[in-house]
Amino acid sequence: MIRLIYVSTIAPTFNEKMLIDILHTASTRNAEKNVTGLLLYNGSNFMQTLEGDADVIAELMERIVKDPRHDGLIVISEDTVNERIFDGWFMMLANVSGRPVEAEHGALVTGMPPEVLARLSEPMRALCQNFNMISN
Repeated sequence: MIRLIYVSTIAPTFNEKMLIDILHTASTRNAEKNVTGLLLYNGSNFMQTLEGDADVIAELMERIVKDPRHDGLIVISEDTVNERIFDGWFMMLANVSGRPVEAEHGALVTGMPPEVLARLSEPMRALCQNFNMISN
């Protein structure tokens, strides 16, 4: 199993309705492929962690790279791992933009939930906590 982390820049045409679409579509697809992870949104960028079978993640990344809702994708890390950090979370989305994003059933998770931060290694925790600093 691998854990891959990437960052990307949101396309100028991106709107927050698209964020809700990403959440719903990815949740379903990831559950079917047993992919877990976290998507951080800061208003200008995405940072996503994906966990799963190497072949499945490679196939998923081919689609993600071609997605017109973002560009400038950079893989930060890709490591072989024995266990999941985000077990049970087929798509958790944390809005760290500082502004509420409305979904059909209320706002998305705002900020990084403490229970998520507690699961992370120190370097990964620092990366997530400081993600909002790379926005414009």
